[in-house]
Amino acid sequence: MEAAVAQQNFEQAARIRDRIKSLSRILQKKPGWVPRPAEREGDPGIFELKRALDLSRLPRRIEAFDVSNISGTNQAASMVAFREGEPLKSEYRKFKIKTVEAPNDVAAIFEVVSRRYGGTLKWKMRKPDLILVDGGITQVRAAERALNQVRLKIPVIGLAKKKEEIYFPQKNVPLRLDREGAALKLLMRIRDEAHRFALQYHRVRRGL
Repeated sequence: MEAAVAQQNFEQAARIRDRIKSLSRILQKKPGWVPRPAEREGDPGIFELKRALDLSRLPRRIEAFDVSNISGTNQAASMVAFREGEPLKSEYRKFKIKTVEAPNDVAAIFEVVSRRYGGTLKWKMRKPDLILVDGGITQVRAAERALNQVRLKIPVIGLAKKKEEIYFPQKNVPLRLDREGAALKLLMRIRDEAHRFALQYHRVRRGL
C-alpha cells in the first residue's frame, strides 16, 4: 500500500487498504486469534502474569480461595472469580466447611477446591485459567492434590501475605515479583477480595 502511494497510484492503495481491513475482520473471528497489543483488552496484569508464571495461556479468568475461622469455629471459605482483571461478583461462592473441625486451613482449602471442581459447580461454571489460594506451599499443594483427585489440570499458585511471595506446588523456592508491577498488584487485589468475602461470610455464620 505504501509503495502504491509512493507511485501516486491512489486507487490501488485504496483497494489494498480495503483488503487489509477485510482480512483483519476475518482473522478476528478465527479461533486462536491473538490481537495486537493496541487491541488487547483487560488488566495489563494478566499479560505480565502469563510471562512471569510461564503460563501456556493468558489468565483471563482467575479464581481465588481463602479460608476464615476463629479457633476453628464456624469455619467458612470463599471463592471469587475475576475476568480480565475485573470481579465477577455473580460467580462468587461461599462454602461452609463440612469435613474439618479443628483449625486447619490446609485441609479446608483441600475441601473447597475439591467441591468447586469436583461437585455440581464443575458443570455450572467455566474452568479458570489460573487458581490462586491465600497461603504458602502447604496450601497450594493441598489445592493441587484436590485438582489431581478430580483429574483436572489447571495452573495453581499460592500468594503468602507476609512477603507477597508466589508459591508453586512443585517448587520449594517462591517467586518474588516487582511490588510495583501490574502482575503482583492484580494478584494481591484478587487475594484481598477473596479474604474480604470469606471474612464477611464468617461473620454472618457467627451472627455478627
